[in-house]
Amino acid sequence: MAAGAGEHERADPSIGDSRPAALVLNGVSKYFNEVCALESVDLQISQGEFVTLLGPSGCGKTTLLRIVAGLDRLDTGVVEISGHTSTSTPPEQRPVNYVFQHYALFPHLDVADNIRFGLKVARTPREEAAERVGTAISMVQLEGLEARRVDQLSGGQQQRVALARAIVNRPDILLLDEPLGALDLKLRKEMQLELRALHRRLGGTFIYVTHDQEEALVMSNRVVIMRSGRIVQDGTPQAIYRNPRNRFVAEFIGETNLLAAQATETAIIVRNLDLRIPNESNATGDVSLSIRPEHLRLDDGAGTTEGGRLSVGGELLDSIFLGSLYRHLVRLGDGTILTVQELATDDRDHAIGSRVVVSWSPSDTAILPG
Repeated sequence: MAAGAGEHERADPSIGDSRPAALVLNGVSKYFNEVCALESVDLQISQGEFVTLLGPSGCGKTTLLRIVAGLDRLDTGVVEISGHTSTSTPPEQRPVNYVFQHYALFPHLDVADNIRFGLKVARTPREEAAERVGTAISMVQLEGLEARRVDQLSGGQQQRVALARAIVNRPDILLLDEPLGALDLKLRKEMQLELRALHRRLGGTFIYVTHDQEEALVMSNRVVIMRSGRIVQDGTPQAIYRNPRNRFVAEFIGETNLLAAQATETAIIVRNLDLRIPNESNATGDVSLSIRPEHLRLDDGAGTTEGGRLSVGGELLDSIFLGSLYRHLVRLGDGTILTVQELATDDRDHAIGSRVVVSWSPSDTAILPG
């Protein structure tokens, strides 16, 4: 069984350890009047990582990004970028570029001039600027649109222009504040893959903000989960999904089933369901068992479980066909409703209202505090 642990613990401490730090935050706090937006945040991001800041609205994600960019001043703490203390460095002198949610393009300029704007401000030589603009346009696949005004582009094309304008300056860190939020679902999914590919081609450091759990899992090699101005878990997408540290993370990342239980020194007991599990964790007192829907298996009422699998009986409330999957809803004896996700096969047919058995492996059970 997977056991929960303390807050803000790296799930995979080996990530980026051999690479220099692109960003270090120590004790960063930010208040807006008396409202705490960030509370003593510590974070280190290595060069070349694609890190997503994930959390609900108002948790401090964008504030943290703006502090790194220098757009907001912190109240306490230190910001280091590429080995240099940057706490008081003006935004225009920081080796970072910011992609806003609504792109902030210049509508009176064409694609090439929008991308060239930062190089013009930096007084980059004409020939070098032309070469870098051409490279950026190629990277975001906008060839042939150089002379088109940005207000004549689609949403996806405008998003590419914003990305090209950000990468043409070759920043040490690219900051992306929900840049796909204005796109429709199909285009959003396409752009997620394009951003992954762009990160691989550039080899730079990306810090991405979103409240979309699937987006974070798809794009990142590391996810930082935030809540109420604090980091509550930090690690690879796989580690966070499989081993959430608490109920908030378990419910926020993907979908999970929770069973209230009591942990003693030797066992974890779900009294209402007559379920008793050996306690192989350090948990004591009130706990929750977290089991992902895809780890559950559905059998009819006469079925048996084997190989040490855990099982509970219940009533099948509904079965929803999702193409390649079935989503079953099962009500247990204490009223708890479990969600079971199975591959859709012709030989799996359970009648609504029938008695069923839900089983799972102890190794797929995460023990969470509280």
